[in-house]
Amino acid sequence: MKDLSRFGRNYIEAGKYIEQIFPFLGVRFISINDNIDTAKENGYTNSMIVPFKNLLNDAYSRDISIKVRSQLEMRQKRGDFVGAFPVYGYIRDEENKHKLKIDETAAEIVRNIFAMRMDGYNNLYIADYLNRLGVPSPMEYKTLKEEGFFTSFKLNPKAKWSPMAVDRILKNELYTGNMIQGKETTLNYKTKKRMGKSKKDWIRVENTHDAIIPKEDFAIAQQMMLNDTRTSPQRDSLYLLSGMLRCGGCGSGMVRKIVKARGTTYTYYICAKNKEDKKECSSHRIREDAVLEAVSVLLQKHKAIFNQLNGESIAWKYASNELEIQKISEQISCKKEELQKYQALKNYIYEDYKDGTLTKTEYQNMKAYYEKICTETEQCMHCLKLEKENLENENFKKKSYRIEAQARDFSVELRRSALVLMIEKIIVLDGKKIKMVLRYQDEFFINSEG
Repeated sequence: MKDLSRFGRNYIEAGKYIEQIFPFLGVRFISINDNIDTAKENGYTNSMIVPFKNLLNDAYSRDISIKVRSQLEMRQKRGDFVGAFPVYGYIRDEENKHKLKIDETAAEIVRNIFAMRMDGYNNLYIADYLNRLGVPSPMEYKTLKEEGFFTSFKLNPKAKWSPMAVDRILKNELYTGNMIQGKETTLNYKTKKRMGKSKKDWIRVENTHDAIIPKEDFAIAQQMMLNDTRTSPQRDSLYLLSGMLRCGGCGSGMVRKIVKARGTTYTYYICAKNKEDKKECSSHRIREDAVLEAVSVLLQKHKAIFNQLNGESIAWKYASNELEIQKISEQISCKKEELQKYQALKNYIYEDYKDGTLTKTEYQNMKAYYEKICTETEQCMHCLKLEKENLENENFKKKSYRIEAQARDFSVELRRSALVLMIEKIIVLDGKKIKMVLRYQDEFFINSEG
């Protein structure tokens, strides 16, 4: 070795190797700058100088670790991004590598994920939907964007969207423009095992970069995930009122029940505690259609008051039909280029096989791999073309996740995203009355009939 510090900075382990393991194995150890050679009698291996130097090297390593930790913490508190790779939806700013800016391609996917979650779709459905359209997962997208990216966690040749990946995006506050860092740490400089830190110890700096999701909408999404009940096995999305109804007597959630009588199906909600034990609370039973009718009336009045106060209509934002078609057309073009690339690679490996560069087994394995990717890409193109046809032929308009309100007739159609963005909770009182608490306005009392 050049010197003892190059061999190791843990004085216990270094001393153990030099004084015990190497002599036992018959290994000769030489440190040039320290003038140590275990083959010579005056090699200083038995003197105090070796453990003393190892101890100094260990202390130097600890000092460097403290300085590095302190510098990183200072940058984090300043709002600088110190991670290895930006989170999905952002890229590094070319002018300042410690600042983030929006990657519009990935950011649009993030917005769609929040939009679908606010519409009541569960994480599994969202992940399957993105996989059907061939949208690259965060890991796959990072591989495409960052040539130096490598991870040992990738189990399949092509990473897919998973419910956990969707959940991580929905819970990441960084999309609101706040920098959240310092979630993990190591016990000390001698171990690389990472351990999570308490949430109160995270380093949080607000408004350090442009937001993809408004803070208000992010907060609503978090509340939705806490309140939402499980999705019915027969449905991909939640019911309109799932997680929104609260018992006015005990504050518990309301349970959805379906009853069939004389060929007619009735849907109603009942207090969860009353369902378990009728002595704890009264039923507070109320029909679903009565609540939805009251909600429609309330939202119509709410819109009218807004229009009267502001003197103008507050618009509901709809994603343009043409814009959606254009985006899907761009995705189809990208998939077409991807298909051509893998088809060309399949031809190249055949030429390598003919030249003898690849063995028959290697050629067959690589051919099967590229054929599988080509098949998946063609399936994605097919799904994208169907999506495009639906937009063109049925004049389908996909509503964006942000609701700012214009002339939507709530009495005709109710969307879950409209409910959760405008109504905080619905309290079911005795006498078939409900009390609706709006997020940004005074409370309204509406009596429901039936």
